[in-house]
Amino acid sequence: MLSRVNERESAGAMITYDPNNILRIICRMEGSVLHAVWPQILVCCCISIGACFLRQWQGPDEYIITDVKGHATLGTTLAFLNVFRSNLSYGRYWDGRGQLGFLVRSGRELMRTCVTYTRIPEDLAEEDELANCLKEIKRLVNCLHHSIVLAVQNYDDHPPFDPPYDIEEHLVKDGWLKPDEKNAIEKAESERRDSSKAYGEPGGPDNKGRPALISCLLSQKVYWLYHKGWMSSAVLKKCDTQISTYVGAWMAMEKICGTPMVFPYTQMLSIFMVLFVFTFPIPLAHIFWNEDVPLNGFFINTFVSALVAFAFFGMNAVGVEIENPFGNDKNDLPVEQMMKRVEKDTASLLELRTASDQYDTMVRYREQLAKDAEDRAREEKKALRGGAPPPRPR
Repeated sequence: MLSRVNERESAGAMITYDPNNILRIICRMEGSVLHAVWPQILVCCCISIGACFLRQWQGPDEYIITDVKGHATLGTTLAFLNVFRSNLSYGRYWDGRGQLGFLVRSGRELMRTCVTYTRIPEDLAEEDELANCLKEIKRLVNCLHHSIVLAVQNYDDHPPFDPPYDIEEHLVKDGWLKPDEKNAIEKAESERRDSSKAYGEPGGPDNKGRPALISCLLSQKVYWLYHKGWMSSAVLKKCDTQISTYVGAWMAMEKICGTPMVFPYTQMLSIFMVLFVFTFPIPLAHIFWNEDVPLNGFFINTFVSALVAFAFFGMNAVGVEIENPFGNDKNDLPVEQMMKRVEKDTASLLELRTASDQYDTMVRYREQLAKDAEDRAREEKKALRGGAPPPRPR
């Protein structure tokens, strides 16, 4: 029995659908390219109606174009170029999905490694310090994830590099950054702005490297585990590899959203597509003309011309829609859902730390130490009351 896929209607959520329900797919307008190409289809229909009037007025002998061989040759080449462009866009879309997967995997693995391979301290006060440090790592992992998504969603490759998102509103207010960390990041960004001026580059804010700064804060927290002796050098190296994967995925995502399709190819494709689609109804008016029932020619020519316009402009619109998959459109990748998934997973992994055998063993060991200390204190009191010297510590 085929399972039905629940279609999410929330804003910014990626559209899911049942691939077996063809009628629902055809009739659904949400996320459809019809929203983008209906003006071109309308223009093509108007041209086709005008071509039919021209054919009716000039007659079969004086009509300007009666053959579609030239359009057929151009249409085959144009269809290949259009499909090739869409395949390139889908490759970028799939690559973007892979980089988002690297972010999710690195966040989970980094948190799992820190939780699993850290030594449980014997001292209870030291244990509290370790627990707080792991919470800080969880916070900065999610902060790094959010900063990368904000960086690519608000990417701007033209100076001044000032993404239109506020660090206080999107990172500090939600608890991802502390005020002192925010001040340190802004100070570092101002230093980069001053160095850019020294090299003759445009001044102004430069926030493009904000995820790199946050990854540095995260690395410092992880290194503190090693510095305190709670983590071995091998585990530290593994954690650093996961942070490096985070930075590498961020750079790959910036490559996707910062490198559009080359302009000459897009320009040539657009010119030939406009010339082909908007002139194709002219010869079709002669081919589909019916001398006995002229109205049929109007309907058939308009319908076929609209289909051709939808096919070519629609395929091009699909390529444009998925060329940069990191926005908030219906057909973009579900980055918000993936960020929330990382938040839940890192929180769950942190909770599992107290459910390990290592933690239970250390708890029993602490209880035994406390019991031994109580026994020694009791014996010392008893010895003092009896006048005998207190027993030596075990």
